[in-house]
Amino acid sequence: MEMPATCDAAALAQWFGNRRRRQLAPLNAGTPLAQRIERLQPFQRRNPDEHPLRLLAVYTNVAKHRAPAVAATRLGAVQPDDPRSDLTVALPLKRGPQPGDGLPLREGDVLASAPRGARIPFSVWPTVSVQRPDSGMWAIAANELELLEEWVRTVAIPVLVTDRHEVSPLPPHLDITVGHRDMRAALATAGRAPAVVRARDRIAAATGRAGLVEFLAFFPERPEAETVRAWLDSLDDTQVVEHVLRLRTVSDRARELIEAGGELITEVRRYKERIGEPYRTGGAGA
Repeated sequence: MEMPATCDAAALAQWFGNRRRRQLAPLNAGTPLAQRIERLQPFQRRNPDEHPLRLLAVYTNVAKHRAPAVAATRLGAVQPDDPRSDLTVALPLKRGPQPGDGLPLREGDVLASAPRGARIPFSVWPTVSVQRPDSGMWAIAANELELLEEWVRTVAIPVLVTDRHEVSPLPPHLDITVGHRDMRAALATAGRAPAVVRARDRIAAATGRAGLVEFLAFFPERPEAETVRAWLDSLDDTQVVEHVLRLRTVSDRARELIEAGGELITEVRRYKERIGEPYRTGGAGA
């Protein structure tokens, strides 16, 4: 079994013209399967090198015959918490990063500088990147995997099987560590969030849990930090992210921010009541 990934029509014709393939009737020129394969070829795009099938072929060929892809952590951006601050950064935050963006990180690099004596909070955005074997260009690994996974699942397989991609997409989250007696039933109940989205949610939730503990510590009636952590651990990642997003929407409105914090404290108190433990505030030393 083989799927061609050609950058011009002549190369595809040569692939179909292989002696062994000519003996397979479904792969003869003009057959439905041959037409579907042609539709998916990189040369159908203005820039074949950016086509998902071309990228997939490059990665797999290198992994099969030479070595795994090269990965590295690079500098994605440096962003001051207050954009009005007097902070000089090595790389400002850019919306919608593209392959090739970012900077390499080396020991001794200066990521940010500020006037002497200034205290300016800022965030550093590292990017775990993978190097495209053909061009040497660095791309964010999660974005690259998302591009390939989504194209195979929502375009390549539907076109090969049905001749169109305007169909209900295959679900991306099916547990393949166990067997399934009824594959159609298993697909009907499979998760709809791709691995990249689930990974982003886990990262956002981990950051959010730490941030919520720090946020609630500012309230006079704050609960104990251990209590807050236990409550957060009882929530799934989606619930934690929802709480963080709610706070973010009111972050510039002090009164609403305090009200939102009070609601979170109420939830912590109810959690303690549910598990049957007395509720205690954090006190001055929390």
